[in-house]
Amino acid sequence: MLDVLAQMRAQPERARSVLSQGLRDARHLHSRERRLVGDGIREVVRSTALLDRRLGGRVDDGHGGDLARWVLLLRDAGLEEDVAAEVVRRDWTAVRSDAEALAGLGPVERVAVAGSFDVWLAGQLVDSLGDQAEAFIAASAERAPVDLRVNVARGSRDQARTSLQRDGVEVEDTPYSPIGLRIRGSVNLPATDAYRRGLVEVQDEGSQLLSELVDPEEHGIIVDFCAGAGGKTLALAARAPQARILATDVRGRPLSELQKRA
Repeated sequence: MLDVLAQMRAQPERARSVLSQGLRDARHLHSRERRLVGDGIREVVRSTALLDRRLGGRVDDGHGGDLARWVLLLRDAGLEEDVAAEVVRRDWTAVRSDAEALAGLGPVERVAVAGSFDVWLAGQLVDSLGDQAEAFIAASAERAPVDLRVNVARGSRDQARTSLQRDGVEVEDTPYSPIGLRIRGSVNLPATDAYRRGLVEVQDEGSQLLSELVDPEEHGIIVDFCAGAGGKTLALAARAPQARILATDVRGRPLSELQKRA
């Protein structure tokens, strides 16, 4: 997995696909182990600056510091310090906590370390969000919820909720989108009747709200210049089924996915 980390750092624009391919190739891992390893790799990338500060600076471990960062995460999860010392030779009792590593830093530097951001970006966040910048970083580091958009052309949110619950899927209304449901826990969504019938689509609440804000005209013409795989395009089509919609993108593969979804 350290090789996967190195490839992600070398190709940041492809980091997600590199990680996905690396996990698929790790056939010796079970599905639950793949998820745990994937979460760990993302955490190393997301918290590089903070992990280094906790370690007292980057450790020369032959892997650009990633091995030490990985072992630190394992230690946080319960790995014994003598075992950690066998992998990376250092005094693991001297490792600082997150709070200790951030203590004494100014607002901008604190945000830069906590989020592993460049200082210029941390400054922009502090200027924009003030004392909420750190809360924003903490929220961004959490696993995103799985939201569903109800296809209002095929049924109501109440109908979708009832159908999903009938298949054992627990959901709750999204706090802002009037057509969204949020899944509780892990489920096999493609196996549900609501998903197979096209009553619900996976779409985060933010994208749902954008489609709501557009408020498309029933018989108008809509152009989605950056459609991708078409989540918002389909949401607009559900809002205005008689409208003409042109979906474009510079990437051919996502558009081919939109054709199938449509």
